[in-house]
Amino acid sequence: MSATPPAHAWDSHAIRAAVHRAGTNLTKLARDAGVYETACREALVRPCPTGERLIAEFLRVPLQELWPDRYAAPSRAESSPTRPRGTSQKPDRIADTRRVA
Repeated sequence: MSATPPAHAWDSHAIRAAVHRAGTNLTKLARDAGVYETACREALVRPCPTGERLIAEFLRVPLQELWPDRYAAPSRAESSPTRPRGTSQKPDRIADTRRVA
């Protein structure tokens, strides 16, 4: 079943209602997937990747649409690092060896 987005933003009440309208509940959705039964309920109040993914797949709604604050598209600055991976963020090693007077 494909869920149509509500006229307002997806909030925990709208997500829970859409799951109920589709004929199940959050606990059953998690149990049927073989994960902790609280995973989907937890996803409504805090980041829980497993629960979020299950709900999004069940409702056929992208994660970014259900939780735009959690799954914002990366900005260009975030996707292109300014320093090579694995290098230190410290400006120099001398700072670590200076003596405190």
